[in-house]
Amino acid sequence: MATERQMIKEYRAMGSEDLGYEGDRLAAFIEERIKEWKAEKAAETARITAEKAGEREKELELAKIAAERETQKELELAKITAGQELARLTHALEMEKVRVGAGANDRDAASTSSGTNGRPFIDHRMVQINMPRFNDKEEAIDDFLVQFEKLAKAHQVPEQHWAINVSAFLQGATR
Repeated sequence: MATERQMIKEYRAMGSEDLGYEGDRLAAFIEERIKEWKAEKAAETARITAEKAGEREKELELAKIAAERETQKELELAKITAGQELARLTHALEMEKVRVGAGANDRDAASTSSGTNGRPFIDHRMVQINMPRFNDKEEAIDDFLVQFEKLAKAHQVPEQHWAINVSAFLQGATR
């Protein structure tokens, strides 16, 4: 882009050589052309600035739309995840209700049922306990019995069944 000095030179040559202007008339011609050139330059700068502003505005709008889409996707994913978690927890709750209900039925049956010779049977809740077998070479019987009692209470095994059930966890000479 030409500078103002270059344009003055160009207009001076045009006015004096092509049009034959001299003195004040040449100065007025150059001044008029420089004003027009500056106005055109300002208009061009304004147009370019407006174009850039418009492009920037479009970029911002596109970025905003992309961000909104991303947020929407994240919300949908969160809804799906929350729904899956809710379904999992609901299922776990229902299974726990069934287990608790079955446990109540088993307690009732255990208190009235007996094995051979009128002795209480081994309670299935104690069989399901993940408790190591007692070994008199590795552990004191008192510690083992305290642990057994805690587990039996936690699994709601009636006390009258403890003796027969503890034998299932003994080995060696203690059995």
